[in-house]
Amino acid sequence: SIGTAEGVQNDRIVKYYELLKDAKRWEGMSQVKLAREAERRANALLRGDIKEYERQVHSHVLYTK
Repeated sequence: SIGTAEGVQNDRIVKYYELLKDAKRWEGMSQVKLAREAERRANALLRGDIKEYERQVHSHVLYTK
């Protein structure tokens, strides 16, 4: 139904902005790799590429001490 599709779209918009916020926070902590990962996933959502959005590189791989 249209309500379901609209709800999914709204969830994606919220997630998009959450990822941008995460990217900014990671960048502020000099965690550029984590920031770029959040931006990559946000941009995938913006393009409607859900498969790319769902592909995650986990923080233990990206975190820099």
